[in-house]
Amino acid sequence: MLLYINTKIKLRQNTFNCITNKVIETHIISILLFILKFFRMLHI
Repeated sequence: MLLYINTKIKLRQNTFNCITNKVIETHIISILLFILKFFRMLHI
């Protein structure tokens, strides 16, 4: 029973980490795009 609870907690942490990693990745992409746009505006 205790082992079952521990595995459930571990699974939950893993899914949470997965979600945060995906969010961070998408935000990094959007931030890079924003920086690119900003530099293009500066060049024009």
